[in-house]
Amino acid sequence: SATLAGSNLDIRSSQTCWVWPNSSTILTRLQRRLTDVLGMDVTHTSSEALQVLQYATGGHYKYHKDHVLGPGGYYVSRLSTFIAYINDVPAGGSTVFPLLGLKVAPERGSALYWYNLDKYGDGIPLTRHGGCPVIYGTKQAFN
Repeated sequence: SATLAGSNLDIRSSQTCWVWPNSSTILTRLQRRLTDVLGMDVTHTSSEALQVLQYATGGHYKYHKDHVLGPGGYYVSRLSTFIAYINDVPAGGSTVFPLLGLKVAPERGSALYWYNLDKYGDGIPLTRHGGCPVIYGTKQAFN
């Protein structure tokens, strides 16, 4: 089980696999396609490794933001987030944006995309989100 903060399963309960750039022709094709669709470079020079996630029954991710205020008052981490769902989840596992009142059920082949920073480089508070517990089945996704 992978967690956000060491062994603190209260924050995140999932299994994670990292797929590094140029390690797969499928990943290279996916990066090219995302670059075309999003209009921004998402190749290995401008993004992190692909994170493949699996949440078993009870798996969840508490509310969090994908941007963090770093040294010097600048935001670090992700300019934007793309998450794609690999499978349908029979019950639970929705991605929720509480400040937007938005709840998205994971459906195979669907994806979410959002900016974490505004045009001035400031964090966007409305992007606070979390993964609801999987009630039945398994949730698989990548970002």
